[in-house]
Amino acid sequence: MEGPDLPTSKLMSLFISMDNMIGKDFEKGLANLKAALDGASGA
Repeated sequence: MEGPDLPTSKLMSLFISMDNMIGKDFEKGLANLKAALDGASGA
């Protein structure tokens, strides 16, 4: 991400892991992308 690092963001990053917050959605998105690419190359 780009942009200013606000004090609120700094404070949140001390207590909340972004990997834990979005990790499951990211993995699900990668699996969907892989399935779409596998389907496109198999057609």
